[in-house]
Order: sequence, then structure tokens, then C-alpha cells
Amino acid sequence: MPNAATAATTEAPPNKRKDILETILDMPPSLSKDRRLLNTVLGPRSREGDDMPEVKVLGTNHTSFTVSDVERSISFFTRVLGFRVTSHEPRDPAMIQALTGIDGADIDVAYLQMPGHALELIEYKGPDDRGKVDCRVCDVGAAHIAFDVEDLRAVVDASLRNGATLMGEMLEITGGPNRGGRVAYVRDPDGVTMEFIQRGGG
Repeated sequence: MPNAATAATTEAPPNKRKDILETILDMPPSLSKDRRLLNTVLGPRSREGDDMPEVKVLGTNHTSFTVSDVERSISFFTRVLGFRVTSHEPRDPAMIQALTGIDGADIDVAYLQMPGHALELIEYKGPDDRGKVDCRVCDVGAAHIAFDVEDLRAVVDASLRNGATLMGEMLEITGGPNRGGRVAYVRDPDGVTMEFIQRGGG
């Protein structure tokens, strides 16, 4: 036999069901077993304003870095990592300024294809007062991109020959999903931080 909560919400018109649920959930627990049942089934009621429409992320479009010289960065990612340029062209400054909220923004953009993902490199030609981020990986807001590689030593050596620096040491990974592999952090001349992971501890 259905309990009061089940019967009320099943038999009521759809536009009334929310009101019934709210009424039951507002009852003190000592007065309503149905309130505890609904909390179990529905979970705790959301706070005011949390009733947001459901969204669906379809995929990851690209990862982007702002660089000082897009041609140099293209050379690094194509020569060292074997990525392929798929697009390289400027954008309409008016659109970029409206999008970013930055007066005088003017960019040159390259897209590179890598295994399973796209990398965007942006060189800002303006505004004149643009600066450069200088942070450690421990500083809030810092970001990096991680690549699985076949030979850690080879990719680190190639990176160093092309202007990057090794931030620490090449080490064995002792925890997490990449346990047993080897890892190194490398930074390019613009401060873009890359993590290279060789799986399997080879």
C-alpha cells in the first residue's frame, strides 16, 4: 500500500507535485515519516537559488596558452612533440575586445592537433600594457598541461635543446593513477608548464 508521500505525489497533477513535496519537506522530522522518506529518495533539499537547469558538457574543445611569440611556440610543439598546425590566422580585434573585455586586444592564433586533443596558442599584439605571468606551480591559479610520452628522457632532452628548462628532477611516480611511471616538469620560455609522463616505469 502506498504511503502518504507516494500517493500524494503520484496522484497530484504535475504542477502541484512540487508544492506537495515542499510542504512535506517543511514538516519537522518528528511529525512526518514521509519527510524522512523523501529526504532518502530525493536527497537533501537544495538551497534557495540552487534550482539550476541541467547542463551537458559535450566534450573538451581545446587547451589554450598565451605566448609571446606564436611562431617560436609553433616551432617548439611541432619539432619537439610532433603536433600538426591546423589553423593559423588573426582574429577580428573588435570581436576579441568584446569577448575578453580588454580594450585594444589584438591577437594572432594558431591551432595545433595533438593526439586526441587540440592546443591553441595565442599571441597578443595589443594592448601595449600587457604583462607576463610569473608564478610557481604552487601558486593559486597556476596551470599546466600533461602529456603521456613514450620516452621521458628523450622528450626532456629535446625540450631543453629547444629553449625549455627542467623545473626539478625526473622521478618515479609513487602514488595515484600514474603510479609506477616516470615524470618530469618542464617550462618553456613563456612560462608554459608541461608535465611529461612515461607510463609503466620504463
